[in-house]
Amino acid sequence: RLLGVDVAPLFRGFAYRTIRTRAETSEVANSVDEAREARDVLAGLVYQQLFQWLVDRLNKGLRRSQDVGFDSCNSLGILDLYGFEKFVPPQTNGFDQLCINYADEKVHNLAVAHLAQMDQALYAKEKVEFPLRRFADAEFGDFGRLDCVGTFENRRENIIDLLDDMCGKSQKDRTVEESFKAAIVDMPFMSRHKPRFSSTESADFTIKHFSGDVDSYTVGYSVEGFATQNRNSLDQDFAEMCANSRDKFVRSLFESLHQTYMQQRPVPSPMSQFRSQLSKIFDELQNPSMQLHYVKCIRPNLMFTKDFDQDFVQRQIRNMQLPHIVA
Repeated sequence: RLLGVDVAPLFRGFAYRTIRTRAETSEVANSVDEAREARDVLAGLVYQQLFQWLVDRLNKGLRRSQDVGFDSCNSLGILDLYGFEKFVPPQTNGFDQLCINYADEKVHNLAVAHLAQMDQALYAKEKVEFPLRRFADAEFGDFGRLDCVGTFENRRENIIDLLDDMCGKSQKDRTVEESFKAAIVDMPFMSRHKPRFSSTESADFTIKHFSGDVDSYTVGYSVEGFATQNRNSLDQDFAEMCANSRDKFVRSLFESLHQTYMQQRPVPSPMSQFRSQLSKIFDELQNPSMQLHYVKCIRPNLMFTKDFDQDFVQRQIRNMQLPHIVA
């Protein structure tokens, strides 16, 4: 009743999922756990569309005039990111943690480069020779090598395109994940960056995030669930169902999303969409007219307890290059 849809399509959305590959489309029955995941996907999709609706309403309300575009107005934007995430056993790091840490790598890259360039500009203004030849474990100015962002964005080979390729070849999630696991450690990009990438007995693949030799930022990832989460078939199915809702408001939330899915063939994977959204945001952040300011949270420890781990805090400060900036 809340969504304004019939029971039958709602039940079918939980009980079955559509598998789309380059060659064919088929329907597969869900297990109990997969049905629970489908329920969570629907809840997340409703939240996503409601959040976007709220943002649009706020933007329209804050606009001085309906005839004035946002490009001609002064604006204050807040980019709130969860930040680096690393679970410890028995919990595992998976698809969500990889996306979160990828985004945090990009923020780290931008912040370090921006702060360093501001520092250099200050020295130039005071007509003092800039003392640093190296900054954040890279030749000054060569900030593209500060992190693992290229793993996700390298044009010739990257994790996202590799996973998308595997998902397009097979309908069996486990086959996709095993193929992805085998391929990722053999990628030429990985071979050229062995200090950052490896496979271990406790993880399918390991990434050493950020600069410096800090084990706290070395994350072992499990590929389990990667295929399921990187297929957006549930999003497409639920968007179509809600776009045909009897409730006018629910229908308005999903009609545009459903049309987008219908017009895009093939539909970009969730991780590809995530990368595109990040790219768009960071293009705006790097606009010369932007005045950037940062609020960085320091975690007291890695275990989410009340303890204050001084060594861990100091490593975070060094990783953010604060000693260079403050000095």
